[in-house]
Amino acid sequence: MLSSFAKCEADIIKLIKGGSLYKSTKERSPEEYVKLGKKLVESSHPSQSESLSPHELSTIYTLYLPVLFWALDQVSADSCRVIGINAPQGSGKTTLTRNLVKLFELLQLKAVAISFDDFYL
Repeated sequence: MLSSFAKCEADIIKLIKGGSLYKSTKERSPEEYVKLGKKLVESSHPSQSESLSPHELSTIYTLYLPVLFWALDQVSADSCRVIGINAPQGSGKTTLTRNLVKLFELLQLKAVAISFDDFYL
């Protein structure tokens, strides 16, 4: 069960279409976003899904999913790609990456996250 904000699919679709990244990816139906967003919420936040804030839901639908769809547009079935994410400290790179890996898993695709923070010279 999702929060009351998420229960209203029309509000979610409005949120999705209003996101700045939605227009920069190949056209996908808002229903694709809603379906995959619900799967992510249910798999990543099972005990918290009723209490996700509008901000958290907005992040899922206007950041994580558009970035996922952009990444999917970059890969093909017979190739491997490296996609780098660069942003300032504390901006959410690890959280974004963790959610992208989870979304790839939900689509039965493989993704691996490697942080340069894990490598020392």
